[in-house]
Amino acid sequence: LSAGLKWYAEDENGTLRSRAVEYLAQHGSFEILNALKEWDAKHTDSQSALVHFTYDNDNPLVGVIEHWIRFGPSEGAKTWLRIFADKFGANTLMRYERPAFDGLVPWLGNRPEPAFTRMTPLIRAIQAKCVTLVTFLVQEKFLKTNLNQPDENGLTPLMHACMVNDDQI
Repeated sequence: LSAGLKWYAEDENGTLRSRAVEYLAQHGSFEILNALKEWDAKHTDSQSALVHFTYDNDNPLVGVIEHWIRFGPSEGAKTWLRIFADKFGANTLMRYERPAFDGLVPWLGNRPEPAFTRMTPLIRAIQAKCVTLVTFLVQEKFLKTNLNQPDENGLTPLMHACMVNDDQI
């Protein structure tokens, strides 16, 4: 960074995008994200507020949620979940892989393509049966998680919890 490398790039529409932040969030490189945040804060031409992220499965909030589900909680994950939830909203519908049990589907071939659906981080945590993430999302007052926010199909977190049928959830 001190050599002039940028952590963001301008796309064909002139919008600033940062694939680096998306990648770091997905892979749990929270120390590098911290260093990047400190670097950007030190400079007068800070670009972090101008960088645009989609609400797709490349969003950094989705990356942190998926990393937590795969590898468990960490202080870095909690910190960056708070930061990204503040920026994007903890109740925003984002694109996650669709659960297998969401109704009956016709027979799929040998290599089915993953289907995606839009849901909140809380619903994704319930789907994955990640009790630590569900607990964090519900108990963290700063996040203001809406326990009644439905997914794109109108199913609420309580309905998903009933479908998952997990004692701890």
